[in-house]
Amino acid sequence: MDRCTRGPAVGLIPLDDRPCTFEFPMRIAEIAGMDIATPPRELLGCFLQPGDPDTILDWVQYSASDLHSLIVSLEMIVYGGLIASRSPDVSESEVHRRLARFFNIACNHPDLRVYASGVIMRITTTARSQECIERWRLLQRFSILSSKVADGLASDTERDELVQVTRDLPHEAVEEYEVVRRRNHAVNLSSVFLASLGVFDFLVIGQEDAALAGPHRSEQKAILDVNRRLSNSALLIHPGADELNLVLLAREIVRAETSRLRGRKPPIVLPIFLPQAGATAVPKFEDRQLIETVESHICACGAVLSDVEWGCNLRSAAEAADIILLVHAPDPWRAQEHQFDHVAMAEEDMIDGQQTCHYRDEFEDAMELLKWAADRGKIVGVADVRTVNGADPDFVKAVIDVLPPGRLAAYAGWNTSANSIGTCLAQAIAAWSTSPVSTANIRFLFERLVDDYLYQSVYRLRATKRLLDAGKDPWNFSGDDTARDLLNLELEDMVKSARSVFDHYFASCPAGEFRLTEICCENPWDRTFECRVNATIEEVDAL
Repeated sequence: MDRCTRGPAVGLIPLDDRPCTFEFPMRIAEIAGMDIATPPRELLGCFLQPGDPDTILDWVQYSASDLHSLIVSLEMIVYGGLIASRSPDVSESEVHRRLARFFNIACNHPDLRVYASGVIMRITTTARSQECIERWRLLQRFSILSSKVADGLASDTERDELVQVTRDLPHEAVEEYEVVRRRNHAVNLSSVFLASLGVFDFLVIGQEDAALAGPHRSEQKAILDVNRRLSNSALLIHPGADELNLVLLAREIVRAETSRLRGRKPPIVLPIFLPQAGATAVPKFEDRQLIETVESHICACGAVLSDVEWGCNLRSAAEAADIILLVHAPDPWRAQEHQFDHVAMAEEDMIDGQQTCHYRDEFEDAMELLKWAADRGKIVGVADVRTVNGADPDFVKAVIDVLPPGRLAAYAGWNTSANSIGTCLAQAIAAWSTSPVSTANIRFLFERLVDDYLYQSVYRLRATKRLLDAGKDPWNFSGDDTARDLLNLELEDMVKSARSVFDHYFASCPAGEFRLTEICCENPWDRTFECRVNATIEEVDAL
């Protein structure tokens, strides 16, 4: 097993094989100068094909003595991945057998530091094809309405709607969904017990796509109640799933850095919300205010939340902080269900002039603060979570004009709010541990802009429309070479745009002069939802 300058490898059992869960951690580790060891990729499955938990556990057993830390996704080692966790194919007895096996491996390696993540199931299942979308929506509505009825919070209209939704849903679909929820909840409760025994040094349980109401609320309460009775302090529950590997890796980076350099303390993170009123908005697909999610992610990363109070002098607070995190918040003047979704609202402007004017002055003040902080060597990150499923293009352009690569150390704006926050924090912490102007950090920053800005907010919409116009299924085009050819046409155009972005912003910037020698973009799963961006960047002076 390869070694790095910071000691033995960190092991990673990812949530699945998507870029965000498998490759993003590699990028973050590269920035931080850490070596990551993973099971062979073919064991992780792909899309609807689950991973191989038992062979992965063989790998853990064989590799544990060569690792000093292990980041493990419980969904992978007991179900075979996130999508597999939403299927009833694996029995409750089987998942507990696998969990018990992992317990035995951990007990045989008491010096192995284990960071674990679990997921509270979202309020519906997997949309496996265009034909499944209506059932996916009905199950989502069923989850919300049935929970509100059970809690005595439903209106008469909602009660009537639940009756209709129940009629429209096949009985077996509801029964399967409820069986899966009960099984997954039992695994999460077991993971809390393992944490209390010291098997896990830290456990974070992410709440996958949810809403203000749903069965997840009672499940969260039950988990916290059990955790409280066990007097366990090594647990956090907050929105998110895909970013959990990154958050736990950031926690290990902080631990390693503070251990390596005696006297160095964990980074202090100052979050700034733009607009400030957006801090209390509840982002789409989440179940709590944005500020709660941000603060919990900072804690999960092993960093320290700035003790700044509202209305204080932010420049003084920034002076005391190591990382300044600008959070481009959801529109506080819109209800949660009307927040922008780049696919569902492709014909609508990302931010219209009327909405922008609500916080134009705040934007200018925030940019001045970030410039001031970057000048003083602070790590500056931007979590662009105003919309879901992609960046806000106008905002990205405005930010990078003010904070070019090198001064801007971290950026993320993909999928849900929690996904972007965790990704941005992980990159910022990795840059804090080494340098924001390293080639590795510049590479990941560029890849994030290509993916979150170009693909998710522009070319994904075009690709989805192109497939639909051709009678193809954007949710699953497995084995359809024609669909792949159509997608590749969009990706070829996107690569041209990506090269233009690089030439304009990255080729010559405060971080140095860089050359983009290669860029490859592809859809790793047979759907349009995600894109793999792989760029090769070299520093000109180093050639």
